[in-house]
Amino acid sequence: MQPQNSYNPNPTPGSLPPGYEFMAAAPQKKGTSVSGSPLIRIAIVLAGLVILVILFSVGKSILAGSSNGPLLLGVLQDQQQLIHLSTAAQEEKTLSTTNTNAAITTELSITSSRSELGGYMKTNKIKYNPKQLTLKINPATDKLLADATVASNYDKVFAEVLESSLNTYQADLKQAYAKTPGERGRALLEKDYKEAELLITQLKN
Repeated sequence: MQPQNSYNPNPTPGSLPPGYEFMAAAPQKKGTSVSGSPLIRIAIVLAGLVILVILFSVGKSILAGSSNGPLLLGVLQDQQQLIHLSTAAQEEKTLSTTNTNAAITTELSITSSRSELGGYMKTNKIKYNPKQLTLKINPATDKLLADATVASNYDKVFAEVLESSLNTYQADLKQAYAKTPGERGRALLEKDYKEAELLITQLKN
């Protein structure tokens, strides 16, 4: 009588019939997916948020750098300087009729333009310090005109200074126009440019 095979709870490869060695192989542990780990997923999300914050900051700084606010302020300063120049000229008794008319027209036209541009900037929340408006009023120019009065050639010097100031004003209007995206702002700057052209023409006639 053959002895019964006793159950071996821990078989070894040598104790099993051929073809059953797999039963003695140690079970393989299921691998843990790195991408499936909650900590890894949280880290990826946080990294994405950091990248978005960086991109937002860079984009904001680029937009701020291309703002037309400083250019519009420059135009306002030109307008203030022209008003100062034309107002002072009207006090000069030796000013010719042609230049007197040019000074009066310049004051009225530019004062209106300054009011419109200031309103546009306020509507679009483009802030500036009112003290900045007078920064283009040059004491050297005032002295030049004062000396011209003494030398009895104020009329000629005033015409040259006013024309030069209007040309500078037009150049600044062009730059501001190129950086202003809205239709209303561009239309306003274009109108001011054409009015400056008419003032120059009046001055030369």
